[in-house]
Amino acid sequence: MRQMMLGVMVLVLVGVQAALAEPMFEKTLLFERPTAEDHYRGPRLCVTREGRIIASAILKVGHMRDTGGSEHDEYMYSDDNGKTWNKTTDLKPGVVVDQNSGDLFAIDRFWPMNDADGQPMTEAWMINHPQEGIKLGAWVKISRSSDGGKTWNERDVTQQFFTYTNGGLAWFIGTGLQLQRGPHAGRLIITSRHFGKEWDRCGPDSHNTLIYSDDHGQTWQWGGDTQGYSGEACTVELSDGSIYMGNRNHNPDTAGYRSWDISHDGGRTFSEHGVAEDLPEPRCHASMVRYHFPNPDKNEPGRVLFLNPAVSIPGTSIAPKEGRRNMTVHVSYDDCRTWPLAKLIHDGKGGYSDIVIAPDGTVLCVFETGEEIYAENIMLVRFNLEWLEAAGEGQ
Repeated sequence: MRQMMLGVMVLVLVGVQAALAEPMFEKTLLFERPTAEDHYRGPRLCVTREGRIIASAILKVGHMRDTGGSEHDEYMYSDDNGKTWNKTTDLKPGVVVDQNSGDLFAIDRFWPMNDADGQPMTEAWMINHPQEGIKLGAWVKISRSSDGGKTWNERDVTQQFFTYTNGGLAWFIGTGLQLQRGPHAGRLIITSRHFGKEWDRCGPDSHNTLIYSDDHGQTWQWGGDTQGYSGEACTVELSDGSIYMGNRNHNPDTAGYRSWDISHDGGRTFSEHGVAEDLPEPRCHASMVRYHFPNPDKNEPGRVLFLNPAVSIPGTSIAPKEGRRNMTVHVSYDDCRTWPLAKLIHDGKGGYSDIVIAPDGTVLCVFETGEEIYAENIMLVRFNLEWLEAAGEGQ
């Protein structure tokens, strides 16, 4: 009996220690550029159903143009919740994971190096000449992997998704999600944006949208669009199964803060719109993830984490480079209505990002960073909830 009681006490102590984990925060330079002329852009993280974490970044060779330059993707993976990483050419991340089948889905696009006049390809030219761009070799493909990102089956969807219905050129960026709650549980979501038929990169005819699938990726269709003046988006599921889309905001009346839209019908339409004045931004792509849903039995609120360079520069140019710094994680406990907690994770330059939750509950963030400009290398930051919610300033 005494031995049994000692065993119970040990288990209780172990449980208490686990519940009172020490705050943990780590930084690692994940992708380091080969030369001073190269730039890493667009970092991405994917957690497979089996728990492997795959990271990717775009190496722009000798430039940092959005289009018309030489570039290639590079990949790494971790099997220990992001503690150690291995380079790989055999794995590729998905933008969304079907937790039912384990399949990964990716969506890729290609633009030719030069336009019809032989000039370096620009966004403006492609927005105004999408069908000519397709004739020059531009395409959009959706790929599926059923073996954790090792092999992929591609499907050309250029005619369906190169342009948004009556809305001009489409552009896919950022991660997606799979709905877990409500009438659309199981639906796969991939975020997108679209531009007006004329050159209007971030004006009133620039909207975010999404594509979705209800048959485990067999078919996809367009969802509705958000408010105008919207740039790149990130999405999260709310507690009732609604979709919250946070936007890079280019509205001159509210610039300097994120805008948002909510869909109550699984992304078919967005019926609520607003601006989050407690989420400052310098007009930059950002990322968000749900840490967990509310647990009424334990009287525990849900948590949503949002990551961006948290510097507000109202009324500035389209991509104010001077504002892309101070990478900060914000926390909402009320389904993105308010963001009472903000903690700095990097006080240097920082840009585009991604954020995921590892199988052990560790938060993983990747983002562009550098000394001279925000997009030189890709930094990885790991921390636990204890560090995030501990009193005191961040890094």
